[in-house]
Amino acid sequence: MNLKKGMSILMLVSLLFLLGCQKKAEENKVAENKDQEIKGPSHDNTLPGEEGMKNTILGYNQAVMDAHLSDRHLKFIKKYASEGEVKRVFVFINTDREKGVAMAMKLNKITFDNISSSEKLNAVDTSEHWDFHNLDIKTGKPIEPVREMRYKLRYILVKEDNKWVVAKLKEREKAVIGEYMPPRWSVTGK
Repeated sequence: MNLKKGMSILMLVSLLFLLGCQKKAEENKVAENKDQEIKGPSHDNTLPGEEGMKNTILGYNQAVMDAHLSDRHLKFIKKYASEGEVKRVFVFINTDREKGVAMAMKLNKITFDNISSSEKLNAVDTSEHWDFHNLDIKTGKPIEPVREMRYKLRYILVKEDNKWVVAKLKEREKAVIGEYMPPRWSVTGK
């Protein structure tokens, strides 16, 4: 009887120790993520010409990816998008959240196909290859396989407060969606 009781106590102490270690590791990861969240994307959209426009698109895409997974990132979309575009993105994110899902995305490749600039219109055409899947908000686990999407987009950019921002997006061609079996991208994005 004492041996069973001793083994139970030893198992309980071991379990508590392991849980404590796991909790500490999770706290450290949360602290690291908070540091990253505070900074947001760091693409300089105040640069002139093509470089500034490309940075705007890269920053916009990163901000959108981050905002889908964390409310703390929503504010960074405003750095790279006009008020109307920010509202459009918020609608998509909130619609997903009402369904209990969040979209995890990864931009694998972006090619800047054409950049045109004038006083009236600044447009950048891109070809983009993305991986994405939806995660259950409560568990953080995928609810569908990883899919690939290929876009051909036109970003309409304007200058606001001495920086480039995305004012509007247009599809130049219908997006192509594929599915990977087995997935080549994990939930952690590695």
